[in-house]
Amino acid sequence: MGGHNGFVSAVCVLPPDEEFPRGLIVTGSNDHAIHAYTLDSPEPKYRLSGHSGNGRCVCVCVCMFVLRSTI
Repeated sequence: MGGHNGFVSAVCVLPPDEEFPRGLIVTGSNDHAIHAYTLDSPEPKYRLSGHSGNGRCVCVCVCMFVLRSTI
């Protein structure tokens, strides 16, 4: 997988749904970003940036909103 400029410190796996039949993998990193990946591409489908600290914990609900990321 590509996309992060630092090590990945948090991972959350979302189950398959109609839009993403193979699910999503959401990662938090010490590069102050959260990325969401499909299994079909090594590049992130979504990028959330702008955190001021490292991503240490990621929790995502089934409706695809990031509920919490501990920085």
